[in-house]
Amino acid sequence: MSNDIMSDEIKQDDLKVLMFNPFKAWKNMYFVSEEALTAITRKAVETTMFANSVDVILNSYLQYLKLQNEVSNYIAETLPFSSHRDTARVAKMLTALENKVDHLDEELFTELYDLKEDTAAILESITPVPANVSGEVEAGLAEQMNQQIKITEALLDKISGLELAMEEMKASLLELKAKPKPAARKSKKTTTE
Repeated sequence: MSNDIMSDEIKQDDLKVLMFNPFKAWKNMYFVSEEALTAITRKAVETTMFANSVDVILNSYLQYLKLQNEVSNYIAETLPFSSHRDTARVAKMLTALENKVDHLDEELFTELYDLKEDTAAILESITPVPANVSGEVEAGLAEQMNQQIKITEALLDKISGLELAMEEMKASLLELKAKPKPAARKSKKTTTE
């Protein structure tokens, strides 16, 4: 009986179990069909029909992009939000305005400074006329000079006031520049007949 068991085991070892290997089947199929698929693809790419189909696809895509751009522009115009183009245009205009205001401020400051120096030089050159000047002519001239001095002093006060106003304007502009800018609402232009 032990010989029978031994012989059964030997018979089982001789019979190897063969299992299906899908990887080997896929590998064989790949190598067999690779050349055929390459040849078919090469022939298809070389035809005018393929070139025409690629052209149609490209034109369709470009038409889609054009339509999408038109729709997005229409939406940007109708919604109450500003577009990048609008924001850039407003920023450019604001920068130009700031440059003009700075230039005007600089010019005004220079002119006011020159005027103040000229007025101070005039005031220093004119000495107040004493009240006891004899003669009517000299008294009339003295009165005119005193009036001119008062007018000049009033001009100096106005110049000082203008300088303060310019400083306030500059401070206000700096505050406006520092504030966040609200979204600009684009209004539709309507034609009237």
